[in-house]
Amino acid sequence: MPLLLLSKAGLGINDLAKHDFLGTEQEKIVTAVSSGSYDAGALANVVYEAHKDTLRVLERSEPFPGATVVAHSDINPTLLAALRTRFLSYKPAGAETKQRFGHGAAAIADADYNKIRFLCKVLFRKTYL
Repeated sequence: MPLLLLSKAGLGINDLAKHDFLGTEQEKIVTAVSSGSYDAGALANVVYEAHKDTLRVLERSEPFPGATVVAHSDINPTLLAALRTRFLSYKPAGAETKQRFGHGAAAIADADYNKIRFLCKVLFRKTYL
């Protein structure tokens, strides 16, 4: 998504003075940007909201599926249904709503990834099935 947002502004990764993948711990990105080590970084909205007094939004992406939970294709159908029900019934409350995944879970279908597949094809010239 960060590369898509750069491309919308007519920029590519090579237009940046420096870039790096700082890992999946988003607090590292907050620290890197807040300290001036990096000019910008990509964050989940809930992480930005926790630090909005020291950061500002340059651009927001459209919502897209993430943190997908998968199961083996041979899983017992009854167990699969029970797991799906359990995940979809989770409703965060109180302080949990300010955590990452603070909106609970949603059911998705393979077609929900079509936009991401298209972006990979356009931005990286790679096709994913």
